[in-house]
Amino acid sequence: MGTDCRSAIQAAHQVTQAHAAHATVYDPPHSVTIEIDSGTAPVGPRLRIGSSRPLHCCASGKVFLAYERQAVVDALMAAGLPARTPNTITDPGELRRVLSSVRSDGFAIDQAESYEGICGLAAPVWDCTGSVVGTLSVTVATERLSSTAIRELQSPLMRAAAALSERLGSLDPRRRTTRCCRRLPGRFVLTTFSRMNCS
Repeated sequence: MGTDCRSAIQAAHQVTQAHAAHATVYDPPHSVTIEIDSGTAPVGPRLRIGSSRPLHCCASGKVFLAYERQAVVDALMAAGLPARTPNTITDPGELRRVLSSVRSDGFAIDQAESYEGICGLAAPVWDCTGSVVGTLSVTVATERLSSTAIRELQSPLMRAAAALSERLGSLDPRRRTTRCCRRLPGRFVLTTFSRMNCS
């Protein structure tokens, strides 16, 4: 499965022509990078394996929150949504609307909300229980993330995430749980999603 994860990231990187593609897992209250294909493009703070970002201000984190239980999301919002850049969403009402859009659209966007000058898209990776266990994400410079670019990035990214989900035994989309986000055991768990128990 490690090869599958790396292959999915490389495929996402190649077809989207993004500056970096990476996989993340859920480690509340953060999204943690566990695999990366960054090529040669130096986009701001370089992502690295083990780097983490608060859930509310990155694309992968929004994916996790979109499928998390409502009580968990409420608790996170009650604790506050600190601003990391001028674009960080700090209003709970606005974030709730964004999370609803993530569920409708099937992907999330980070518009320079975690690091200035850096934007990203993320799509969920589902397992055999119908839970979101990770994301595939792509990162681009802010000036490249036009509405046209979003349309061009989202489809290949979502296909790559769907392909990895299928390898993990993902359920038919119609049978998936809409409020289930699974935290894998261990902080850097399976840098490859390889130890999930789907028996």
